[in-house]
Amino acid sequence: MDGLGPGAFIVLAFIILFFFREEFSSFFHNKVVEATPISREKYLRYHRLLNSRMEYYQFLSDAGRAKFINRVHRFIATKRFIGREGLEITEEIQVLIAGAAVQLTFGLEKYRLNHYHTIMVYPREFHSRLLRRNLKGGTMVQGT
Repeated sequence: MDGLGPGAFIVLAFIILFFFREEFSSFFHNKVVEATPISREKYLRYHRLLNSRMEYYQFLSDAGRAKFINRVHRFIATKRFIGREGLEITEEIQVLIAGAAVQLTFGLEKYRLNHYHTIMVYPREFHSRLLRRNLKGGTMVQGT
């Protein structure tokens, strides 16, 4: 930056903010207003993934997106994810499952779903020995 004068530096800063203002604005809101302990890198990964895969998320305001990511982060931090039948749990799987849960509870004040502590993820429908049939999902009384 030695060759740039102060005017060029300001123009460059404005160009960067113009192209990244959406991500910067919602990240700033998330850090300052929601006080989420999430790194900028993780925030941006969550944002890009949710923005590309969840139409609901795309239509939220910056403040709504920050609140949404805050809740996704808290959901992931408070749940244990277990892959079944050889499925490896990735960050993408966690974010999309958490995003679905957050979407269902987004208008609620009590949204944390504290009763559920373990999320078992199957790669396809699975057989329940208890119900003696194939299922695509379900919940158990003990919080799974």
